[in-house]
Amino acid sequence: MSLTASPKDGDFGGNKPNSSRNEGRTLVEVSGYNPKRQEFNPEYDDDAEKLLADMEFNDNDTEEEIELKLRIIRIYNKR
Repeated sequence: MSLTASPKDGDFGGNKPNSSRNEGRTLVEVSGYNPKRQEFNPEYDDDAEKLLADMEFNDNDTEEEIELKLRIIRIYNKR
């Protein structure tokens, strides 16, 4: 296209993205969001639970250990 030629309607000189694999799918389906469960698949932060997976509160935990575990839970909840 020359500098004096005007582009056709909708033609900006670039290639149109190939959306054939997402054709007929809604934005919600493409994003992986499941509105009935109100979550993404895979989850947004899939490894977040690893911080808590093996945590246990024991009767013989010291106050410092309990406070540390509670702090980890607060961090998880903010995450």
